Amino acid sequence: MHDSFGGIEGRTVAGAPFTAQVVSTSTQTLSDGSHIARNINATVARDGAGRTYRQQTMESLGPVSAGGAKTVIFLRDPVAHTSHVLSPDTKTAMLSHMPQRMMRGRGNADAAKATADEIESIGTKALSIQADVKDPASADTVVKTALEAFGKVDILVNNAGVTRDDLIMRMSEEAWREVLETNLFGAFWMTKAVTRPMLKARAGRIVNITSVSGQAGQMGQANYSSAKAGLIGLTKATARELASRGITVNAVAPGFVLTELTKDLPEALQSELIARTPLGRFGTVEEIADTVAFLVSDEAQYITGQVLAVDGGLVMM
Repeated sequence: MHDSFGGIEGRTVAGAPFTAQVVSTSTQTLSDGSHIARNINATVARDGAGRTYRQQTMESLGPVSAGGAKTVIFLRDPVAHTSHVLSPDTKTAMLSHMPQRMMRGRGNADAAKATADEIESIGTKALSIQADVKDPASADTVVKTALEAFGKVDILVNNAGVTRDDLIMRMSEEAWREVLETNLFGAFWMTKAVTRPMLKARAGRIVNITSVSGQAGQMGQANYSSAKAGLIGLTKATARELASRGITVNAVAPGFVLTELTKDLPEALQSELIARTPLGRFGTVEEIADTVAFLVSDEAQYITGQVLAVDGGLVMM
């Protein structure tokens, strides 16, 4: 049996046009409570305007013993602090388990609403709210909203972040606090908020986006390096606390990736960074997303407390 769909994936990403092929396997819960496995063959493309599209075909492989939909809180946008909550009952993609989404942004309500509208245009429920990861009450509200809307939270991806680079002797107290409170404290508040429902469910996946700066340090980034190093410690401590309930906690450490935070770097600096990377290029946001997708998949259920570097060989530890 084959079925397919096509449409807007729901995001605009800066960068050159590309086309990529993605092959994966997912499970789907049927109305009678049984489960089937499916091979997913997807083509993901970005056009010249930065709009991403996804076309996929799914092939039924037969019954499996377990499966079901996922609810995900995904702190995605490092500039706007945007996150997604994707919910229980779907049949599509990697994200086949993740159809209903809650867009969460701070200071970027229009972008969040536009993304939610695009998601709904392909038949998926989407919500949008405004919140701030630095505020513990906001984190609690996000999780409470997800639970009220979808009944559970299966996956949390902490990826909200900012930079305020400067040398230590010139760094302001405000720049120090802003980066630590967003990049590290925000991840802690979100993790704390999802811990109770995940413990109750005896299942869950948490992925923290750290950085090579947190592993090796970076001149002019004492605040950012400290926050990302702290995030590695938080990952390992949380993994030990939650492992007995079947909850895994891992981190992804990207190298130099072209994002909203890095795209405006001077050309000479970009060339220098590429020269320092053994694979000789910047990473892509899609490569980071693919790594996160692996860590939240069933294939990674025996991996916890680890830092997976996606850096082109920049930091070999």
